[in-house]
Order: sequence, then structure tokens, then C-alpha cells
Amino acid sequence: ELRDETARSGQDASLQRLAQLLPLRGYVRPLREAIHHLRREFLARSVSQDPLLLALAARGRSPGDYSSKPRVRLQPGARTDWAMKRILLQLLEVVERNEPGVREDLDPEFLHDYRVAWRRTRSLLTQIKRVFPEAPLEGFREELRWISMLTSPVRDMDVYLLELPRYRASIPEALRPGLEPLHALVLEEKRAGHRALVQALDGRRYKDFMARWRAFLQAPPPAYTEPVHADRPVIEVASRRIWKLFRHALREGRAIDQTSPPEALHELRKTCKKLRYLLEAFSSLYPREPLEAAIRDLKRLQDNLGEYQDLAVHRATLEHLRQRLGERGELTELTARAMEALLRSLEIRARRVREAFAGRFTGFDSKPTRKRFRRLFKEGHHP
Repeated sequence: ELRDETARSGQDASLQRLAQLLPLRGYVRPLREAIHHLRREFLARSVSQDPLLLALAARGRSPGDYSSKPRVRLQPGARTDWAMKRILLQLLEVVERNEPGVREDLDPEFLHDYRVAWRRTRSLLTQIKRVFPEAPLEGFREELRWISMLTSPVRDMDVYLLELPRYRASIPEALRPGLEPLHALVLEEKRAGHRALVQALDGRRYKDFMARWRAFLQAPPPAYTEPVHADRPVIEVASRRIWKLFRHALREGRAIDQTSPPEALHELRKTCKKLRYLLEAFSSLYPREPLEAAIRDLKRLQDNLGEYQDLAVHRATLEHLRQRLGERGELTELTARAMEALLRSLEIRARRVREAFAGRFTGFDSKPTRKRFRRLFKEGHHP
């Protein structure tokens, strides 16, 4: 098996020519002769590494070297503006590494990681305040909102396509063919949204923003700066904000009971997401084991809140798609019945998830969790 391949990732990188010789039963001697010939005539040598590892090495990569989360090593006494730029630059690199996959629509995870990197960026700029001059930030925030609006429709359709097998399984078998027009419409909207997204990524506005954003992040912090938190130790600024968000999450969660509207859970979900982003962005400042335990405590609650919100979004999207099918004259009786059954199924799931919230929040609002957060982020890190 002869291979003469080229690794492609932005620019070409030549790989070694590889020959894999596989013996046939009873033909051991010809195999040895072939190996001897290759070594004598072509100066071939044995390679113990897997071809994938060789290809990755040609691009300066290795398995496991990618993470969608920022992994910046920070010193507790570092200036906050410097630390923030380090984190935001790494998030920009996550964006850039996923952008080719977004353009080519290779896998939904590329767009997911692309969006999350921008969401983390927006959240950090919102939560860690008075670090950068406000004038340039407002323009950057506007562009980040624009990118979110561009990518949301495609992500919504991706989620539907990923959930489709589960959707089909949740309704009676006789109704399942009725979901085919819905599936076709989702594919159509996904393709249209993706075309619009790629067109925007190729446009001058996006390219200008990316250039300005990178230049801003790469500029060294000034020696003297007006924002009051810019030159403060990052451990103080991060800890103060994390502790404040944690207490805010507890207050929001304690106010929720069986009569609370869905919006209350949605607000708590947003608070928890902001808290999670801060914990992960500044993780290198804190002891690893207790921090990972704190994130696990939070994640159990987030899983419940996230599923509840996702189900609400799915139902709203299905209602919109049902209306679209009706406008196009494609809402047959079978499709209408199938979508009604699917909406009922999602509503039942949402009720079950909602009923589980109290137990999840009680686990988060436990004495061990409160003690863990206090030790990590309150005691000794800020006045």
C-alpha cells in the first residue's frame, strides 16, 4: 500500500512517502525480499509511528493538543489587562482553528466551538469590567453581537438534525414518515443559513473586525491607564467577580419555586454560564482539585438548566417550522399529527426536567459547595 499524501491545514506540508507491506499466508520469503529491495534501492527505513501521528507532526500538531476552553497559565500577581488579553487571544485562536470547518460545514462541532469561543469572549468582556478603555470595546461588542446573530440560525438547524433520531423515536411509528417534510425544510434552511454565514465571513466587515480585534489584543498594556482594574492583580479581580456571581446564582435559585415562570430558570442558567466561563478562563490561578470539584458542582445544575432551555428552544423552533410548512402548503395531515405528537413529547420531557430542578439546585446550594467556593474565591484573595 503506497501513499504519497499532502497534509492540508491552511497551507501545504509534505509528508513522508510510506509503504506498508502486508504478508500473504505462505509468502514470507517474498515479503523479506521486498523489504530488502526497498531498503537497498530506495534507502527505505522502518517507521514505528502511526501515519496519523506523522501527518499531525508535519503540521506541528499532536493528539489532544486542541481544547475549546482557554488554557492559559497565569500568575496571580499579573496585571488584569495583560491576563485578559492572553485569554482573549487564545479564544481568538480557537475561533480561527474552527473557521475552516465552519466554512466547509464539515461537522456541527466546528460551528459549536466557534460560537462558544465568541460567547466566552463576550462574557469575559462583560464580566471583567473597568479593565480596558470603553471606547473601542463598544464597537467590538457590536461586532460580536452581529456574529452571534449570523451563526444562530445555522446552529439551531444543526441541533434539530442532531436530535432528529431522538425526535422520531419519541412519537408513534405510524407518524414518523410525517416528519420528512420537516426534515427537508430544516435542511433547506440550514443550507441557506450556511451560505449567508460564509458570505459574511468572506465580507469586508468580518475581515476588518478580525484584524482590529487581533491588533487590540496584541497591543501591550500601557504603563498608565485609566480603567481602575487594569493594573490590579488578576487574582483579586477574578476572585471578586466569581464570588459575586456565585452568590447571585444562589439568590436567583433560592427564589425559584414550582410557581416560578420559565424565564426565572433561564436567567439562572445565564448566570451559571457566566460563572462557568470565568471559572474555566481563570482556572490556572486556583488549586486544581478543589476548582474541578467546584466546576462539577456547577455543571450538574447547568445540565438541568441547559436541557430545560434547549427543550423550550426546540418547541419554539418547531412551532416556527410548522408555520412555515403551512405557508408553503406542505403541512399535510400526517405531518401536522406528527409535529403535534412531537411537541407533546417535548412538553412532557420539559416537565420532567423542571421537576428535577429542585434536587439539582439543592445539591449546588449545599454546605460543602458553599464552603468550597468561599475558600477558593473569598478568603484571602480580595478585601
